[in-house]
Amino acid sequence: PCYGSCWGIQMAAYAAGGEVAKNPRGREWSIARHIQRTDAGKEHPLLRGKPDVYDGFIMHLDEVVSLPPGATLLAVNEHTHVQALEVKHKNGTFWATQYHPEYNFCEMARLIQARAEPLKKEGFFATTDDVQAYAQDMFALAANPDDAQLRARFDVGSDIVDPHIRETELRNWIDYLVIPSRKS
Repeated sequence: PCYGSCWGIQMAAYAAGGEVAKNPRGREWSIARHIQRTDAGKEHPLLRGKPDVYDGFIMHLDEVVSLPPGATLLAVNEHTHVQALEVKHKNGTFWATQYHPEYNFCEMARLIQARAEPLKKEGFFATTDDVQAYAQDMFALAANPDDAQLRARFDVGSDIVDPHIRETELRNWIDYLVIPSRKS
């Protein structure tokens, strides 16, 4: 059993015969909005316990544009069609998300700081100070997840603030794929 996020979903799809290309809508960054479970995703153990529509941390330029044989599309959104999938290939099963359920606001803030120049160049921020202010607000929300003003600033709910909801995919991967594979 394997799990991957971001580049991991792209690698799994490509290695099994799918296609990956630059997203024509540009970078999806910070928070992927309105990720929707597909009908298959509503039944799949990877997303068991996730809301039907949720947000996730994200930072990418490329996307899966063609699913490989043996893949099941589990979640989509308007910016990046393939947000979660299962790839069965040869003897392996790979569960993957384009978004990062393993991230929290601290990791996302650090990544935004590290990508300050590209984010400015792509027009998301006017200045480096703007990037830093955005990241500092993310750090502040990580320190105080109940801050209503900061939650409103980022337009986030419990699906991304609460680690029990945000990290569902990781627990499910362990519970439904890793542990059962160890018993066989």
